[in-house]
Amino acid sequence: MTWLEENAYLPQKSSLLLLTQDRETEKAAIEKAGCVVAPYQIIHNEVELTDAIKLLQYPSVLKTCRGGYDGKGQVVLRTEQDLA
Repeated sequence: MTWLEENAYLPQKSSLLLLTQDRETEKAAIEKAGCVVAPYQIIHNEVELTDAIKLLQYPSVLKTCRGGYDGKGQVVLRTEQDLA
């Protein structure tokens, strides 16, 4: 990131770029800023996924925290069969 700041124009600075590379960190920052976000749950395992689906219901979108973009790293869960 230091190289990028020294060699490219980053109006938002590298700190914002780093923040937005992780959805969990990004969501926390958006909420801390007082903005409303869509309901979400951070999950780390199958049990947490099952609990999150009970709370959020179907359909839900399962997204990776890092590396996803433009629909990559996302799965739409419409029914329990989609969890298989």
